[in-house]
Amino acid sequence: MSDTFESHTPLRILVVEDNKDAADSLAMLLRIQCAHTVDVAYTGLQALQVANVRRPDVILLDLGLPIMNGYQVAEAVRAMPDAEEIVIIAITGHSQPEAVDASAAAGIDLHLAKPVDIRHLLSYLSGSGLS
Repeated sequence: MSDTFESHTPLRILVVEDNKDAADSLAMLLRIQCAHTVDVAYTGLQALQVANVRRPDVILLDLGLPIMNGYQVAEAVRAMPDAEEIVIIAITGHSQPEAVDASAAAGIDLHLAKPVDIRHLLSYLSGSGLS
């Protein structure tokens, strides 16, 4: 797993968010601003299906998903063959220390609290890192 990505590298990103407007807006921003290939999943099960077929470089993952939460999705992704290189970023309203610890335990690489500073996220994805 890389800490950041090269700025010239278009990424395959999977946005997983049950709020369709939020998911679609973030996906559109990533496509327009960065020319990334972006898929959207609105449920945990759909996320696993897309991740298995499309093999994203990055998963932007809401933790508060119904039925199968984001921690469970992350654990399932980590159990997939050859998935160790997928960077999983939690984008969530859960910012308590317990949630951050649970993210790390589930195999999530970065935990960002909502509302996410989009410049921070884009900087990370472009290779500039977090500052």
